[in-house]
Amino acid sequence: MKITCIDFETANRFHGSVCAVGVVVIEKGKITQSKNWLVKPHESHAYFEPFNITIHKITPEAVANSPEFDKVYEELKPYLENAVLVAHNAVFDMSVIKKVLDLYDIPLPKNMNICSCSIARKTWHDLENYKLNTVAKFLKHKFKHHDALEDAHACGVIIIEAMKHKGVSNILELAEKTGLKFNVLGQEEVKPFKLKQNNSFKKIDIKEIRPEVKVFNETHILYGKKMVFTGQLDTLTREKAIQKALNAGASVSEVVTKTTDYLVRGAHLPKKISNKESVKTQKAKQVRDQGGKIRIINERDFISFF
Repeated sequence: MKITCIDFETANRFHGSVCAVGVVVIEKGKITQSKNWLVKPHESHAYFEPFNITIHKITPEAVANSPEFDKVYEELKPYLENAVLVAHNAVFDMSVIKKVLDLYDIPLPKNMNICSCSIARKTWHDLENYKLNTVAKFLKHKFKHHDALEDAHACGVIIIEAMKHKGVSNILELAEKTGLKFNVLGQEEVKPFKLKQNNSFKKIDIKEIRPEVKVFNETHILYGKKMVFTGQLDTLTREKAIQKALNAGASVSEVVTKTTDYLVRGAHLPKKISNKESVKTQKAKQVRDQGGKIRIINERDFISFF
């Protein structure tokens, strides 16, 4: 069965703002094909956030003469046909596919998909964390992180090595051995974002959310950190995101202060401030400009910590 490992880079926090995509095809336990594209984001989401540029180094100038995703998809589609899709933190990349295809009114393919991060977690125990670079280092695979093709290739290495470790010959057997289930594009529990007037941004009492673990992993990147969330996330509810942070040993507050370590900024804000930045983001930038240590990150960065 053909396996296609895929990775996207985005221009900004909107998941449909694709600026690069890379794919690697695995057949009979070996990488047989690879391809990458620079992509000019759709005009409705074409702005590049500085933070994203610092991560993947792709600038507006770099993609100015590149095709938009509807044209790229004509070349990408054969790599997806009759394939199981794999991505590291797949919930993000599958959300990207859905968002960007929706922008161009392109039907969503019904590929089965699975997450290489989850597979790594079920295959090799007691790693420091299961971020792509950490797992790749454990497997002695060197690569350039946040390059779409290199990330897809690292994802492929994880799948190949996991199949060897588990003594299986295909992705179906690997899923069975690790106890994981496949999702299907368009059928995941993650639903497209729809703003509900009354309760999409309902107030959450953080004090009512408690860690689900008794012993924390003190080496986790979020252990002991102070966090604040703003905006609506695409792939997690606010409650689930806070729960993950607390389980990692972080503390979560509603207020940004000079001691806040991370502000996690969701892609969606209430309509009344949809064209502006949230008060929390404005405060975080003020703290940062005054020499504070706060980092403003997006949902993908937050998910990558786990």
